[in-house]
Amino acid sequence: MKMPLNNEVGDEAPPEEAQMAAAAMRALRENPTMALNDAYRTVRQEMAILLPLRHQNIVSLLGYCLNPFCMVLEFAPQGALDRILANYKRAGVRLNAYVMQKCIVQCASALKYLHRHHIIYRDLKSENILVWSFPAPSGPGQLQHQVTIKLADYGIKPVSGTGGNEGAGWYSWFYGPRD
Repeated sequence: MKMPLNNEVGDEAPPEEAQMAAAAMRALRENPTMALNDAYRTVRQEMAILLPLRHQNIVSLLGYCLNPFCMVLEFAPQGALDRILANYKRAGVRLNAYVMQKCIVQCASALKYLHRHHIIYRDLKSENILVWSFPAPSGPGQLQHQVTIKLADYGIKPVSGTGGNEGAGWYSWFYGPRD
């Protein structure tokens, strides 16, 4: 579930993430109407992007809820790839080359699909790759190479369309040029 008004961060969050969450909470207190309007607009934009997408390596939008205001997305049983990679590092185990290859191929397949639909995914990082199946750092899974990952987090940010101030001009979100 993705909740646009949930600005809580954990104790392990990087300082810049904690500062952004604090600023968002302050904005909600100072001008709740504006904050709610922004959250609603962001969710609608992200839903407009996700709704027509159907690909095995892209998280699907299952629905939405108005109270609490949120989007319901597919559940990733193993969480984000950054946590899995941290487990490998903690265990002192190197990632198998075939597992890396499967991750790269699945990400490339999702990106190719998005580009065919004129969508540019601008935030590719391990935190935004969700995991359905992945071998544990130790044990036989590493040899079986069972990997299923999906791209997630289509956070939308305004960009300048005129070369001027941020937010001036048009919003391009993640839509690329049309053929």
